Amino acid sequence: MAETKEKEIISDKEFLNSINSFPVEVLNGDEFKLNVKEDITSEQLVNLLKIVYDYEQRPKTKTLLLNLKPLNIDLKARALKYALTRDDLKDPVTSLNIFNLIKIYNTLDDSFFEDENVWVNSLEDLLDLKLEIHDELKAFIKQFSIYFLSLIKSYNKMIYTPLDNHIDLPQSFKTLFLSMDFMTASGIFSVSDPINTEDLVYINDSTTYLMEMMVKNCMGIGLLNAFLEQKEEGFLKRLYKKIIYKIKG
Repeated sequence: MAETKEKEIISDKEFLNSINSFPVEVLNGDEFKLNVKEDITSEQLVNLLKIVYDYEQRPKTKTLLLNLKPLNIDLKARALKYALTRDDLKDPVTSLNIFNLIKIYNTLDDSFFEDENVWVNSLEDLLDLKLEIHDELKAFIKQFSIYFLSLIKSYNKMIYTPLDNHIDLPQSFKTLFLSMDFMTASGIFSVSDPINTEDLVYINDSTTYLMEMMVKNCMGIGLLNAFLEQKEEGFLKRLYKKIIYKIKG
């Protein structure tokens, strides 16, 4: 899937010069914000993304916010199809939008679609985009699930033999696993196509990813408990006031 060709390291100035000919508005502050314009062609968009994703391989680049929100569904689909081929993907906004397409949702409110980093503008857009790249998402979710089970398989593996197949988790999947909790990963796994256990591998540093997901789970449970306790406390206070009122009345 990934392009294995070594990426050329370029400076910020060279990067800005390299995208100067594309229909994109660049806001250069503490971070680069790239607002891609509606009149960009499919070929230009892929070429732009290649430059952006290659640039982000460089250590200590500025944070880059890639805004594809104004584009039509076809162009967004083309962008994501290309992004899904990049095992080395580091772009945070693209990773967020891939995550949004594979995550299992209970509800989505208007504030979700108002976020400028979310490329879809409505639930209809989200469903249309998922339909446009259905096959690519299906393959990606299956690979995600293989890595998810491989992380669990690798958890207690301390020593590798010459016969063990062990790998570093590709950057694109590393970003996703470090941004979600265990329950979210399990939800994505639940909609995957069947997996052959022979495809599982040992993953280096698996403990890091699993612990990070479990910590997020614990934080989520802690917030939920605090919320419920607050609700319960408020209920008890209101009940106490009613009782006092009745006694005094």
